[in-house]
Amino acid sequence: MVGRLTEPSRRTAAAAAAAAAAAAVPGHSSASPGAATTAAAAAVAEAAAAAAPESSSSIGVRGASGGAAHATRQLRPAAARARRGAVARSLAASVWAALALTALLAGGVVLLVASPSGAAPAAAAAAAAGNGGGANGPAPVELNPSVMILGQFDWVPYQSSPPYTSRCTDMVDRGKRAAGGTRINFVPTHYWRDVNSNGGVDSYCYMDSNMDCIDFREASIASFRFGMELCFRRAIEEGLGISIVPHLDDGGRTAAWRNGLVFDPKQKYGGFSYQEVLLNPVVDALAAALAAKPAWVDPLPVWIALQGEMSATVLRYPREYTELVDEIRERLLSGMKRAGASESYVKTQRGLTQVGVSFNFNKVTQVNTGGGAGGGSAASVLSRFGGFGPFGAALTGGRGLRQSSRSNGIDLGALQTLFEKIEFLGISAYAALDDPNFPITALQNAAFTFFGEMRDDVGLDVAAILRRRRIDLHYSEFGMGGGASPLGTVPARTPDQAARMPFYGVWGAYRDRTDPWAPPQMKSFLHSFYRKTLDWLAQGGGPTFFVSHVFLWGMGSWDHLGIYPESTTPQGSYRDPVVVQAIQAHNSRAAIPAVSMAARAFSGDNNK
Repeated sequence: MVGRLTEPSRRTAAAAAAAAAAAAVPGHSSASPGAATTAAAAAVAEAAAAAAPESSSSIGVRGASGGAAHATRQLRPAAARARRGAVARSLAASVWAALALTALLAGGVVLLVASPSGAAPAAAAAAAAGNGGGANGPAPVELNPSVMILGQFDWVPYQSSPPYTSRCTDMVDRGKRAAGGTRINFVPTHYWRDVNSNGGVDSYCYMDSNMDCIDFREASIASFRFGMELCFRRAIEEGLGISIVPHLDDGGRTAAWRNGLVFDPKQKYGGFSYQEVLLNPVVDALAAALAAKPAWVDPLPVWIALQGEMSATVLRYPREYTELVDEIRERLLSGMKRAGASESYVKTQRGLTQVGVSFNFNKVTQVNTGGGAGGGSAASVLSRFGGFGPFGAALTGGRGLRQSSRSNGIDLGALQTLFEKIEFLGISAYAALDDPNFPITALQNAAFTFFGEMRDDVGLDVAAILRRRRIDLHYSEFGMGGGASPLGTVPARTPDQAARMPFYGVWGAYRDRTDPWAPPQMKSFLHSFYRKTLDWLAQGGGPTFFVSHVFLWGMGSWDHLGIYPESTTPQGSYRDPVVVQAIQAHNSRAAIPAVSMAARAFSGDNNK
């Protein structure tokens, strides 16, 4: 059966989530129980216990025997009222957002009063095509939120009977209100066990409300699937296109980084495979949610990454990931059919669904060797982020395959086949900006670094393949953390320090004394960072590498939209109202029907 959280266990879940958040640095090992110091974890739990989660959405679900949960539509009366007033609210919100954007672009401050939240148009066909250019040049690219699902405490419903809500559905609501865009990113996260600390996978587990990593069973996989369906349904009710970037994090005490984890996604470790515990239940949940789409919502675009920020597994098992591209798409569509979707709807959804892979922007050849050397120690973290900056982009028109003496253990032919198969490429984009007064073109640094490493260290010119095939580039993770330590406990004191290390931040629940953005000079730099980011996205990215999607990391001091529950506590919030209003204004202009930005930037035939 699907579990429920009572009021006391809600507080326990909040504390557990805060502890998970305290270990979940973007681009690094996440919720490892030993990743944070005891004092820091205690402080985080104390702050989280006082934070009450919102509960503003509801979706009816009926239980089924054997622990399997089958969702059925039960719409709120408020939903109809919200739909009738959507146009008026959207117009009013756009006016307020435009005022905020004007102030932010001018470097000023807006005196904020209550403003209505607007619903973004579904615009499914436009969103599915990505963002692109028209007669006047490239169209703007939206900046959208990420919903982090770190453990059972994030996906299990609060209630024992419908209508159901959860921390996850609450995050969808906050993301919709804060960004006002047409899409949202989900980061479902499970964990691996490395019993012998040899750098490999012995089994998979999930975090419960006590921050214990629990082995998967069929019942817990069903619970996860049900919780994700509930959350996807909420996003679909709001007409949001759905991006999914799955993560694995270290469930032990070595705090290894997922990027260097070598595992076969189809092989069973301790009874289950990565595909069985993460990919299949997420896709099954999405299929059921899409099949139950409300009539007033147009068919929606879907982007499914097979993994997020995990390079070693893809480089060592490219054949398996190539097989998964078709398997995952067909599983989604067949699941929709089984759930009652019409043939015409399923056919439409096929054209709106893309499957891809997502990497970190650097250290693509890293392999975990055990004992924490895969990213758990401060030294290894610092090493990981050395050597930023753009490479000379030799974008040739060839097939993209080059020989490299450093590509031992990598089947370049099979890897190229994978890149010829995927329909989008994502990267975690945390490259250093070198200077607080960076030019907006520096926001391409992550792309330059990734494509340079793939070409020079692996021997595959991925940029050439993307250009020839005209497939989209996503910044799957993006943001500015304002931290100064790999431990996630020390805020940056100067804009220069923050700009050089956007991947560092302050983890866990909000605490006023460790808020890096409280000092005026830091707040000014933060607004400057977003001002330049929105300027860059307004022109579609570029001028060398264009992007079609950018998703903000949604927790800790990166969470300037205030999405994760513990980002707001009685002590304050990481949510920045000026940033929120500016993003709303930007996204209201970016939601325009257009062809793919990457397709416009790259010439040639699309051979997907």
